[in-house]
Amino acid sequence: IKTSGETLSIVPLGATPISPDSIEADILISPPDST
Repeated sequence: IKTSGETLSIVPLGATPISPDSIEADILISPPDST
């Protein structure tokens, strides 16, 4: 069983057609990775 949160981690950035809440979590994880 996968939760929306887990799915977000598996799905690549920009490919997460989920509520803005999930996008916020992705953005928080993006900066450290992008830098």
